[in-house]
Amino acid sequence: AASAPAPDEELPEGPWKLAPPEVLPPYNARRARRLYNDNCRICHGADGLGEGAIARDQDPRVRDLTRGVYKFRSTPSGRLPTDRDLFDVLTRGLPGTAMIGFGGLSVEDRWQLVLITKAFCKRFAKEGPAPVVTPTRWPAPPANGPEARERLARGRVAWDKAQCAKCHGDDGRGWGEAARSQKDDQGRRIYPFDLTRGDNYRIGSGVEDVFRALFTGLDGTSMPSYEGALTEDEAWDLAYFVRVLATTGRVQ
Repeated sequence: AASAPAPDEELPEGPWKLAPPEVLPPYNARRARRLYNDNCRICHGADGLGEGAIARDQDPRVRDLTRGVYKFRSTPSGRLPTDRDLFDVLTRGLPGTAMIGFGGLSVEDRWQLVLITKAFCKRFAKEGPAPVVTPTRWPAPPANGPEARERLARGRVAWDKAQCAKCHGDDGRGWGEAARSQKDDQGRRIYPFDLTRGDNYRIGSGVEDVFRALFTGLDGTSMPSYEGALTEDEAWDLAYFVRVLATTGRVQ
């Protein structure tokens, strides 16, 4: 298994605040292809179509890299991820899936994998850089006591406003009334996430990470972006509510 990133490569909370190097390394097609064949082809296939040798055995489904549809981004719904988004996923992996983290590879090798990932999808060559979703404020974590209880109460109101229980269930475990009817954008059956599994959050379970998911949505799934549906304050309250749910395993 790939090792964890070295200490100086640790990625802090709020990955959308990070930026790629000012100049990416030049694309070395031969090196990138070798790295891809060694580490990615078995799932994503020779052409990035998500049809590798063991792809059929994977749940959730293996990503088709040619479509340019990504769940985990710091960019608005419908837009491509940033280079750093791709690098972060390659480094961290996606818990609960077959996508392991490749922190054991050198930084240079990981950037080559980012570049070949982009080469599989024509959208990257056609579309300019997407804006990053950045909140206007970063509220401090509430202190224990009345402040925390008030924040949780507001978060519960936002939970109801966003109709989270419809898919995630009243207890957040992913078995809401609409859970069995969820499909991805290709008509394949998918399942709402168990929000009580904080160890399985694929972009991190910090309040900032949850806020990011709420405001960017998970493209290709039935999880929409709530930008415009929730105010920024409501999204922060809901993110705090979900973060407590992930930690305690129960709806407060």
